[in-house]
Amino acid sequence: MSLEEQQMMDVMALVDGELDDDARVRTEKLVEENAEAKELFASLRAIGDGVRSVHENAIDVTSAVMAKITPNDLDKARIRRTARIRMGVVSAALVALAAGVMFYVRDHDNATHATNPPADSSSAQPALASAAATGVQVDFVDTPTPVSVFYLPAQATGGEAETKDQPPTTVVWVDDSMVANPP
Repeated sequence: MSLEEQQMMDVMALVDGELDDDARVRTEKLVEENAEAKELFASLRAIGDGVRSVHENAIDVTSAVMAKITPNDLDKARIRRTARIRMGVVSAALVALAAGVMFYVRDHDNATHATNPPADSSSAQPALASAAATGVQVDFVDTPTPVSVFYLPAQATGGEAETKDQPPTTVVWVDDSMVANPP
């Protein structure tokens, strides 16, 4: 006679101690009367005893490791890691700030030199600073041809003996080739 699946499950539950009183009495009677159930019960009990003995004799590695690591060591490592991260963030912020200041100063100096060109040290004439803003204001003009506007800043011309400052020049370029040769 072979055991049914439910009977095998009951024998396993009996070995594990998971049955209520009625099911435990019924399954103990099955184990006493049925040789196959008795063999299954003995096998499962031997496996359970072997597993329990291995766990009882096992070395507690967790306790040994945790005994060596004190919370103070963990806190120190966490603090060092946090400090390194903060120093990296501060360093990156300082580099970004320095780059921003450098670009601002460079652009500010370029704008100052464009409105007030530096005086030539060999020139006898003092340089006059212009308070007028540089640039050209152009109103909208509706034209059938492309128009380009160029602004040329003042330049010193002539040799060493004769230096003249030319005023800024505005060039308006009207491309009339589009009128003669339409696409």
